[in-house]
Amino acid sequence: MFWTDPSTFHSAQAQADCSEALSWLRGTEVERILRGQVTSLGSMLDDTYAYYGKVAQPIIQQYLKSISSCLSPSVVDFCRAYALVSSRAFFVDAFHGLAMVPIADAFNHSIDNHVHLESDFDVCSICGSLEECPHDHGHRDLDGEIGSTMSSTATNPPSNAPQTEADPFDNYYEMVSTTPIEPNVEVYNTYGDTLANAQLLAHYGFILDGNDHDCCTWSDEELDRVFRQLQLQWSSLIASNSMPIALKYADSALVSSFDKSRLTYHLHKAETTPSSQLYCINADGRISHYIWLRCALASISTTSTSLEELLARAVRVQLDLEAAVEAMQDDDGDEDIWEIGTDAEALLLVHRVAVLVTAICAYRREGAGKPLDPSACDNVNERDLGDILDDTPESMPRTRLALTYVMGELAILSSCQSAWSEVGELTSSLLARS
Repeated sequence: MFWTDPSTFHSAQAQADCSEALSWLRGTEVERILRGQVTSLGSMLDDTYAYYGKVAQPIIQQYLKSISSCLSPSVVDFCRAYALVSSRAFFVDAFHGLAMVPIADAFNHSIDNHVHLESDFDVCSICGSLEECPHDHGHRDLDGEIGSTMSSTATNPPSNAPQTEADPFDNYYEMVSTTPIEPNVEVYNTYGDTLANAQLLAHYGFILDGNDHDCCTWSDEELDRVFRQLQLQWSSLIASNSMPIALKYADSALVSSFDKSRLTYHLHKAETTPSSQLYCINADGRISHYIWLRCALASISTTSTSLEELLARAVRVQLDLEAAVEAMQDDDGDEDIWEIGTDAEALLLVHRVAVLVTAICAYRREGAGKPLDPSACDNVNERDLGDILDDTPESMPRTRLALTYVMGELAILSSCQSAWSEVGELTSSLLARS
């Protein structure tokens, strides 16, 4: 929880481990999560320190005095206790809010979980009753307190109110199995159905081996920055204000065709999906159709047809190209691939999308991980990190986790970059022959 402040760790070794881990997480999704929480985290740290000084410390001091005069409270110990509790607490119901649930916090997380927790959330926020209670008929102020305008029926519920026999298990928080459980196996819970390793590492301090929810994301500003940097060499590609247009076509019929693509996938946006998660590469190294649209629109200067028609033709060309490449790999022949070059305008657009996607991945890879010696010619790669991980002692668990995470993120970027680099080379050859 307090990754961004190594001083909240007790020992010098733990502080050094945290600092080293943070240096390796530079430019990764974990850093983006922590950076996105800088304002809230800074406020949380300030609030934690303030609460400790005003509330917790006096209470702890008074308690410790009754035990021993040699003991004294520490804000570092308080932060550690706070992190342990907050990372293991469950949102129980409207009355208890966040609370510790003994035994339930002993279950580890897995995507293929065996159990999950269930409780009745809609209880009285004043007394916790699941059944009808006097507070159901009263007037609550902004603090949830019952006001003086409470009617007599609030204190004495109507005699004709429905009477139900209380279930003795209503006051329990139930761990319910969702699948048959074999004997002698560890039983897993889930901390969230779609948690990526970046979220697990930032909030819980662990990662999974092969997480299907992993992804690399970009903001609008980051994509624009890459496009501006390429503008020096590709000034004719850049179209101004492409982001609003990309969102306009994001839900159009043409993007549903990407369900057949091995390079691009149709990201089904929910109402709660933040814009920062639209432009992403998934764990399979496929770009979202939002990235494809942004890159495509940033590559168009003029068109002989309507914009939507050109985009639809480019999608068809890309799918034909993918199919031809797959057939070429299976049949060891390339007769079909040369027929794709008949639509030169759409082919050029796919080529430019490939160039931009490759550049996006390259920029992210260059900025990920701990900076190497300025005299080094090559950027850090998965092999370098594997060697460094082997040399990192077990006494630095946070650094080892960070290195393992970065290796996974670089693998996603490398896979995507390699696939689109191949598209760029093929489309370049097709354009040269057209």
